[in-house]
Amino acid sequence: MESDLNQHWHSLYSQTQDLYGISPNHFIQQIADQVPIVGKTLAIAEGEGRNILYLADKARQQNDSISAEIWDYSKVALQHLSAKAQDAGFDFTLRNIDLSDVE
Repeated sequence: MESDLNQHWHSLYSQTQDLYGISPNHFIQQIADQVPIVGKTLAIAEGEGRNILYLADKARQQNDSISAEIWDYSKVALQHLSAKAQDAGFDFTLRNIDLSDVE
C-alpha cells in the first residue's frame, strides 16, 4: 500500500513533466563553477534530474568523466529522469529510495 507521501509525489510528477523546470538550481550552477564535479556522484532527492543532467553535461563538455547514482522517492520522477538521461546519452544508476529508511 502506498503511503500518502508516496501518492502525493506520484500525483505531482504524473500531472506534469519538468515539475521544477529544466534549468539547474542556482546553487548547483555556482558550485559547479567553483568545484569540479567529476567521478562518482550521489544525487539525493533529485526528482526528474535537472541538476545531475546539468553536472553530467558540464563534465562531458570539459572531457571529464562522471558516474552518478540517483536516489529519489518518486518512481515517476525517476522514470522521467531515465528517459532524459537516455536521450542525452548518460547511463545513471537510479534508485527509488525513501530517505527515512536509510540508516
